[in-house]
Amino acid sequence: MNSSAGKYRDSLLIVDDDYATRLLIKVILRGTGITVIEAGTGAEAIELFRRHREEIFLVLLDIILPVYDGWTILEEFRKVCPQIPVVVISGILPMELRERWPEAGLPGFISKPFNVGEMKEIIGTYHNAGQNIQ
Repeated sequence: MNSSAGKYRDSLLIVDDDYATRLLIKVILRGTGITVIEAGTGAEAIELFRRHREEIFLVLLDIILPVYDGWTILEEFRKVCPQIPVVVISGILPMELRERWPEAGLPGFISKPFNVGEMKEIIGTYHNAGQNIQ
């Protein structure tokens, strides 16, 4: 159990401006017991993360977004919950991401198009550890 929240974290936040990507992830996770919270914009992501931070065990973040880029969103998430795992999802791995990866503390990258098995394995790993986030 998560001592700070008093319950197990069972929600995943997907931040991607592409509706089809968010829908695909929801379909992949159907029947797993994971609650999927979706954000199509950076502002929506920040607001949803603040509201649901005690429930979220993992964030899947498209780093290339309009208006708020992924780095800005990541900084806001870290202010609220510094240890929340954030896995980048993207069709490309830009040089900027490669250069900033170590300092950003990003634990992983899932490339688009998704390998369903890989995605389930990564999400499952964090879901099982979700109660340890303070």
